[in-house]
Amino acid sequence: MCVLYPGQAGRSTAASTSFSALNTLLLGIILTTQEVAYWGVCIQAVAAVQALYTPITDSLYPVMVRERRFSRIVKAVRLFLPLVLAGCAAAYFLADFGIVLMGGQAYVWGRRRREGRG
Repeated sequence: MCVLYPGQAGRSTAASTSFSALNTLLLGIILTTQEVAYWGVCIQAVAAVQALYTPITDSLYPVMVRERRFSRIVKAVRLFLPLVLAGCAAAYFLADFGIVLMGGQAYVWGRRRREGRG
């Protein structure tokens, strides 16, 4: 059984927030403003996808730890791997739509202009 000590969850959240803020600061020093903006939209997309699968992993993990059966892991991988691959393909082919949805039309125009297509 996994025991969560008081304050342990808070430390994880604080570490995640610090990591995010530090990444933004470092990227702001290294990259251009436009590139940091694109990165911000990508981070929003990652967070949206994580919000979809976090409830699933949170419910499966305790069962897998309790039962310690490798077959349960294999079943989960067989079930979710095709979904992950389909999601990756969709993200690649529908990137412009995703950028517009997450960041607005100006992001797509800026990317096309940068690539010499706009």
